[in-house]
Amino acid sequence: MLKLHPATSIILCLLLFFLTLLYNNPLYIISILLFIVIGTLIIGERSSLIKVLKYSKFNIIFLILLNPLISQNGRTIIFKASYVPFLGRIKITLESIAFGLNMGLKLTCITTVFVFYSLLSERDDIFSFFAKYLNKLTIISSMTINIIHKLSIDLKRIKEVMVLRGVNFNQKNIFKKVRAVYPIIKIIFISSLEGSLDRAEALHSRLYGKAKRTNYYILRFRKIDYMINMTNLLLIIIFIISFMLNYGDYDFYPTLRNFSYHELIFLLVFNFILYLNLLFIWWYKKWKSLKSEI
Repeated sequence: MLKLHPATSIILCLLLFFLTLLYNNPLYIISILLFIVIGTLIIGERSSLIKVLKYSKFNIIFLILLNPLISQNGRTIIFKASYVPFLGRIKITLESIAFGLNMGLKLTCITTVFVFYSLLSERDDIFSFFAKYLNKLTIISSMTINIIHKLSIDLKRIKEVMVLRGVNFNQKNIFKKVRAVYPIIKIIFISSLEGSLDRAEALHSRLYGKAKRTNYYILRFRKIDYMINMTNLLLIIIFIISFMLNYGDYDFYPTLRNFSYHELIFLLVFNFILYLNLLFIWWYKKWKSLKSEI
């Protein structure tokens, strides 16, 4: 956990998210994905990264197999079948496979962005940040998550007690199964009403909504936040320039086109600015004595 300011982590991850959505050039998407992977490893959350990539590989394989069946455009034919039941004539092209692979990398990149966001700031800081500006929405979201968690615990305990009393929940007859589950629903409903009254009394005793919300501590920007936000601003400028020059786009059909010299030079500039954040993160993690200054 880096303990960045929540605003810094939100801006960085939103920028990565929209860059992934708006760029179609596979080189840019691979650069963003490598940035997230390396950043996660520097933070020290290798296990979280492995879990995400483990499930993402199935999405990539699925898109690679699905896209050639849906889109049969492209001139470089790899396989051609005369007739397949329910699918008709199938023509698998290199361009359709490349497009499916690119979409799979996009989906993987978007998934890893959310994991990366959870590692940049502490959850308490994120809650305090949103509670300051979105007070009602934050308290509703927090209460909803807490209620769902509490109901799942109550459901498990009630079910265990009823099993000890001889209730069989594995009935094959649908009417007997409903009859066994009905008491649980009634108990959960009563428990929810009592819990809502307790929460309402707690909010009323703390004068919720009567005055401006107070904070136990103030979230402050540190030097590392200013450094990362500086690179974020440069990335926005780079994106605008690439959009004007059409460098972030790529044509998969009818044939895969080659990358121009100017595109590769611009990609190096993009990667240099993007990977500066990794240098800041590594600096912050490596030099612990500077954490009080950065």
